[in-house]
Amino acid sequence: MKKTFYFGMAIIVILILCLLSYAVYLNRHSEDIIAERMDNMKLPLQCAEVKFRDIQPVVKMSLVNLYSEEMTDVVSLIEGRVTKEYVATSDRVEEGTPVVELANETISLKIKQADSDIAEAEAMLTRARNTYKRYEQLSAESAISLEKFDEATAQLKAAEARLENFQSQKEPLLIQQSRQTVVSAISGQVLKIYKPVGSYVTRGMPVALIGNFDKLYFKTSLSDSISYNIAVNQMLEIKFPADENFSKAYGAKYERGNHGENEVFNVQISNISPPINESASMRQIIFEIDNRSGLLEPGFYNDITIISKLPKKCLSVSMDARIDDKMTSLFVVQDGILKRKRVTTGIDDGTYIEILSGRR
Repeated sequence: MKKTFYFGMAIIVILILCLLSYAVYLNRHSEDIIAERMDNMKLPLQCAEVKFRDIQPVVKMSLVNLYSEEMTDVVSLIEGRVTKEYVATSDRVEEGTPVVELANETISLKIKQADSDIAEAEAMLTRARNTYKRYEQLSAESAISLEKFDEATAQLKAAEARLENFQSQKEPLLIQQSRQTVVSAISGQVLKIYKPVGSYVTRGMPVALIGNFDKLYFKTSLSDSISYNIAVNQMLEIKFPADENFSKAYGAKYERGNHGENEVFNVQISNISPPINESASMRQIIFEIDNRSGLLEPGFYNDITIISKLPKKCLSVSMDARIDDKMTSLFVVQDGILKRKRVTTGIDDGTYIEILSGRR
């Protein structure tokens, strides 16, 4: 009985020792696996040097809306029927150039009536003047009474007033007659003729559309960290995507010397609001595009790039070092330790980006 008990206890002790030995083995093996995995988690890092460089600032915009400050309808100031077109679509016109001719028979009839009234009034004035002169001479010789002379004087003044009244009635008719020739209010291209020959128009109705696209404008909002690098009247360049076909919505002509999809447009900053010398986080910038090539028209354009003509020397780092699209932080090696630092960035040229603060 005792032998069996001691034998059982020995087996139990042996099993316990085996379990302990296996646990020690597993612990050591797990530590080796963890160490191996840690070694495998090491990533090779390529450092990007932060230093002063000359970079040419670039601003990319996904969408801009170009507009013209010289684009207006030619409006008829009278009613009438279109009898003649002086211009055709795409023609260039100057301010005051005749666009269409209107016919209004009512005005012509009223002018004829006014001419008749004026002729009659002039005849009556001539008779009144002759009577006045004769009575004036007779009155000097005391050959007529004073009452007769006063009556002649009154008739002369009445005849003068009557003529003046008819002449004043004719003046607005002549103005209306001159408005039968509808002229352009601005210089530019004829983009559209609304009313062809034979159409009837009323007062205030547009008959044509004139636009000058030599200068086009667009607005955008930029943060102060970018806008402080620019100034009013500064010259820039703007590029459009290679697949931009410069299609025409208004039908304006392409001018000589344009380079099509390879065209690089000169751009001038026409206004910054609020001004750079005033504190602000965001500013509205108005750009003026030199479009004498005639490639552009008012409308929306995608994926444009604005490039500064003047390089700027600034503290910068490769854009490959960015962690996120907004470039709000960088990993910096300090004393052999990799640390994440918040940074404030400014302009970039597509390869390097300016570091304004926060790298240390």
